[in-house]
Amino acid sequence: MAPGHLALLLDSSYREHDIERGIIEEAGGRLALGDAAVWDEAHVLGQPLLPEAEIVLVELAPVTARVLSRASSCALVVRYGVGVDNVDIEAATAAGIWVANVPDYATDTVADHAIMLLLAVARDLPGFTGRIRQDGWRGAGDHYVPPALRGRVLGVVGYGRIGRATGLRARAMGLEVWASDPFVAPDQMAKDGVVSTDLESLFKECDLLSLHCPLTELTHHLVSKDALAMMKPGVIIVNTARGDVVDLVALEAALDAGHVRGAGLDVFDREPLPPGHPLRTHPAVIATPHMGFLSDGSVRELRARVAKNAAALLRGGPPVYPVNSPENPRGLSGPAQI
Repeated sequence: MAPGHLALLLDSSYREHDIERGIIEEAGGRLALGDAAVWDEAHVLGQPLLPEAEIVLVELAPVTARVLSRASSCALVVRYGVGVDNVDIEAATAAGIWVANVPDYATDTVADHAIMLLLAVARDLPGFTGRIRQDGWRGAGDHYVPPALRGRVLGVVGYGRIGRATGLRARAMGLEVWASDPFVAPDQMAKDGVVSTDLESLFKECDLLSLHCPLTELTHHLVSKDALAMMKPGVIIVNTARGDVVDLVALEAALDAGHVRGAGLDVFDREPLPPGHPLRTHPAVIATPHMGFLSDGSVRELRARVAKNAAALLRGGPPVYPVNSPENPRGLSGPAQI
């Protein structure tokens, strides 16, 4: 067996892992690659190195209570990203396992992507591009006339780093920005020129909606059938947060009815989005494959900071970006055999 404390990477969308391996090995660990490309609990439970892994790195695979129970040596779970909804934090905390994430990477990249989706939907980029590709052109009797955006209200749900960055970009385009976030003081929003409001008022008044909240019990299906019914006819919805924040069945019905003008979606309640799913080809939807965070700079930063969480534990400290505080945190099995 190779020396060093074992860090197991359950699943990854990256071709190589030199960044992670270098940082972890320098701190006295060793990196092993799992094969949890199928993102279900049974496949994760079948990973042969899971019981001896002292650190688990995970992108999208589920780290459930059963997975944590089998990971009997685990002292830390690190998620590649901001959200940790695929990790059972309550079970981890009870077992003395740290959970960490990367809380503030790709802020500008995701905000850029949200604005790109908003503009592409509002301007019906696929429809007009499709005409060009089919040797067509714009006609005098066109059914779709893009809305002017200046002076319209963009509702931002979740005014953290990404929500704020999106709002600042929108204001530069002439949009009026309203935001709802119980954890951000109204005077902070006011400094940015943003109107602080409650969620119901935001739904009722927005012409465009951009979602930037985490997925919790309170935000699951936040954009529901009832919420959609509150919104103005012709609203445009953009989601670069988490798929389950939107009830996609209700959204599809509202799109079909014409109540929602269009949607720009980077995240879905099932990922990858199943083949043949109606939102893949819906004429009022622009969909991207959960890539809002993706840029050459943001990926390097993400991978390095995931590994730095692991390295901090290997050096005897807590992770750099913990999302829980276990009362009796597990230690590593002993000194690394370097």
